[in-house]
Amino acid sequence: MRILLGRAGNVALLEAVGAGAGLAVTFTAAPDHRSFQVKTSHAEIRPATSDDLPEMDRQTACFMDDLLELGFPPELARGYVAFDPADLIAIEFLPDRVFTQTPGPGAGAELKR
Repeated sequence: MRILLGRAGNVALLEAVGAGAGLAVTFTAAPDHRSFQVKTSHAEIRPATSDDLPEMDRQTACFMDDLLELGFPPELARGYVAFDPADLIAIEFLPDRVFTQTPGPGAGAELKR
């Protein structure tokens, strides 16, 4: 997996990953809160590249559409998806385990192959 994030707001996380800490990333769909969490024992920090920008633009547009559909004011939705391409950094890893995190019965259950 390749996770893109802002460097300036995630200094402690990047330091921990750089020092060999494990990582857990949770993904949640805004409209219905369906969620899953991916865990790994090892991740690598990589530079973001111009090849990452089209996917960042696509995903932020999808998320903004979800927020607008939920009734968020456009200026607030734009704030949630704003990013500085010059500040982007990537974390890459192979997942070790995946868990459901959707609220309700079954939350926290590990997904098996």
